[in-house]
Amino acid sequence: MAAPTPVTVERVIGEAFHRPDLAIALLEEAPALRADPWLALTLGDSSAVADARSPGGPLDRPPLFYVARSRIAADTATAARELLARGADPNGPGGEEWTNLSVACARGDAPLAGVLLDAGAEPNDNDSLYHAMEPAADDCARLLLDHGAIERGTNALAHALDYERIGRVRLLLERGADAGQYLDWPALHHAVARGRSAEFLQVLVAHGADPARRDASGRTAYQVAVRRGREDLAETLRSLGAPDGLAPDDLALRAVAKGEAPPPFELDDDARDMLIELAMRDLDGLGRVVDAVGPRFGARWGGGPRGTLLHQASWIGRPDFVELLLGRGAEVDEPVETEYATPLGWAAVGSRYSPAHPHDTFSFPDADHVAVARLLVAAGARIEPKFVEMAVPPLSDWLALH
Repeated sequence: MAAPTPVTVERVIGEAFHRPDLAIALLEEAPALRADPWLALTLGDSSAVADARSPGGPLDRPPLFYVARSRIAADTATAARELLARGADPNGPGGEEWTNLSVACARGDAPLAGVLLDAGAEPNDNDSLYHAMEPAADDCARLLLDHGAIERGTNALAHALDYERIGRVRLLLERGADAGQYLDWPALHHAVARGRSAEFLQVLVAHGADPARRDASGRTAYQVAVRRGREDLAETLRSLGAPDGLAPDDLALRAVAKGEAPPPFELDDDARDMLIELAMRDLDGLGRVVDAVGPRFGARWGGGPRGTLLHQASWIGRPDFVELLLGRGAEVDEPVETEYATPLGWAAVGSRYSPAHPHDTFSFPDADHVAVARLLVAAGARIEPKFVEMAVPPLSDWLALH
């Protein structure tokens, strides 16, 4: 049985951005930690920090960054105003690859974003507009655009296409985003691969996306749709002027998506992505992919690290997928080149990050990471101490007891 991880200021502050529910639970265990000035900042109280500019605390960052990144602060805007009045720099330095503004926008904290912008934060920091695509509301995106943010070069349009939020895409396009700016992987291709509806394709073409454009592999968006069995999107693209030529591999992948026996086909990067997407869609899709490429098939899904089907199923917390894969011969402890290398390690990481993943393709609303762990451990998976530390309740509790 692994020893429980002690509750420290560093741990609570670390979780205050990634898992606020856990940070609050930890504070309930150790309320005396609230007296720490850097933790007080994280709770929205700037009064205990005398120097508003100098880095310090567990993150070695200026006080304003502790406020900006916190999801447990009672009032970030008021705390930020107080720090700015005492000389805090609205632009940072930030930390953890964030600016003060981008981390506020990622949280959807429009009041704080407004305070920072009014104080001179740079809207074109090549980060904030991208992360403003993640919250459900448009407030931060509109604030940034109203303060002069320019979409080109931020990849914000592509990120907006990661969600079924047509209003967000329209907003960017109406404020000057170029629907034809992505050359190697055009916006139409990305919209199809992310499973967006036909309306997205129509809006993109209406704002200048070329339905005949080919990606770096020479493939049209029509081919990308056919490969995924999305005949509805393929028909929309054809009606918009996309060429409808297909290669043998396109037809083979369409056969897999339809549950038909495919002829031999080449596993290029798009084919691997498509197979993972199909496999993680439902049990039928998973079974088709296992039939086509075997239970140990692996790929880099959506730009993430390479993992087998069992790794991916463990990450999103699908015990039904895990059970099928183990029954079909998947290797329970097969390592991949990530820090948490085994499927159980991916379940630990997934318990923390998958439920709130910005792309709904990479998460499952009814995830059950404990049930996944039970299946993996029963099949011989080894529990490593770092899995317990990475996982969040209830999985961390279950792993600690086993």
